[in-house]
Amino acid sequence: MRIEELETNAGEVRSMISVLFGKLSVHLSMKDNVLYPSLIEHKDKNVRDMVRISIEEMVNIGFSIDQYNAKWKTSPTIQAEPEEFIQHTRKILDAVAERFFGENNELFELVGDV
Repeated sequence: MRIEELETNAGEVRSMISVLFGKLSVHLSMKDNVLYPSLIEHKDKNVRDMVRISIEEMVNIGFSIDQYNAKWKTSPTIQAEPEEFIQHTRKILDAVAERFFGENNELFELVGDV
């Protein structure tokens, strides 16, 4: 994402982020309501511990996303501070990617091994 693009496309960027976070919310809700409840009862303590960590991390990420959405809810807000918007967006997306990477490469592998 470049600053120049935000000058003319901030509304479109905001819409895409809203769609992304909406899909992320559905994904996390499915984990919270289906996956984690079954894994929190897993026979392996390591799995249970890792699930608890995952839940805590996602709560923190969810809080960060809420703060992000509150700060960057309009095109003019994004256009007023494009560099900060880009940095904040990267930080949020990196946190989500890191969490998903951790689940895929640690938790799900551990569950598959048990």
